[in-house]
Amino acid sequence: MLVLTGSPGSGKTTLAIKISEQLTSRDEAHAVIDVDELARIHPELDRSPKWANLAAIWPNYAAIPGLGKVILPVLIDTPDDLDQLHLAVGRSPLHIVELTAAHRANPSPRLSHFDQSTPPKI
Repeated sequence: MLVLTGSPGSGKTTLAIKISEQLTSRDEAHAVIDVDELARIHPELDRSPKWANLAAIWPNYAAIPGLGKVILPVLIDTPDDLDQLHLAVGRSPLHIVELTAAHRANPSPRLSHFDQSTPPKI
């Protein structure tokens, strides 16, 4: 599972769409789940339902035969968010890429990658 995280406006969803287009052009089975969109509610709640919503739909995706790639654009800004992500998707291995918005002095976006495969402490 590829998790694209970063600040708002860093290009998470745009990159997820571009990756999806490339995978589609190669006829590779995949899914994009925009986790932040799972919690678009007005007025905002005290606690976002995005992780509970992801946990509710994840079994449907996990049950799809041959679905080899899943792309999740989502804002992860606390250690609790990372724990909640692990709880929502079970023991699925995560490859997390953090996107950062370009600075005016350096207009190229920066990516940093780290693997986070350790499940949360319960």
